[in-house]
Amino acid sequence: MEKRNSNQFASTALHSGSPIQATSVQANGKQFFIGKPGSAYCPEGVSGLECSNYGNQTFFSYSLSTSGLGLATSLPGGQLVYISSQGALSYTTPHSGFIPSDSYTSPFQFTAQSDSGTVGKLNFENEDFFACPVQDEAGVYQIFAAAVAGPCDNCSGIAIGTTSVHGKTAYQY
Repeated sequence: MEKRNSNQFASTALHSGSPIQATSVQANGKQFFIGKPGSAYCPEGVSGLECSNYGNQTFFSYSLSTSGLGLATSLPGGQLVYISSQGALSYTTPHSGFIPSDSYTSPFQFTAQSDSGTVGKLNFENEDFFACPVQDEAGVYQIFAAAVAGPCDNCSGIAIGTTSVHGKTAYQY
């Protein structure tokens, strides 16, 4: 049995009574979305990876020491998660730690799932997030941090629920 890491998690959007309730938050194209498949990649010939489920879930890793967030990957150097100056929940390109200087890397707040059947929570600067419809992509919403983006037109306030994950990771997103 593989050891469970309480700082690694998958996430879902929580907005009761809406079509996005309990839908997965996915990494795709250096940003995060609801209603868009994940962009996980696992090269052939690299052992210890599991890619059969990565179109359905994006796995995160929280750093207690920095209040920072990353993608749970096997990529040397990893991939960091940050908030763009416009408030978009974003992540770094593989093999590059570049984060625009006007972006925010912390403080994320993460509360781990306490027991099976419960959910934890992810915040940024003690605030929730927005899900904003993506123009010309029906059913797709981009995720923004409320603390940076402020009120958004046509967006829905969401909480991001977290569930602990264990096991193998994708190589990169």
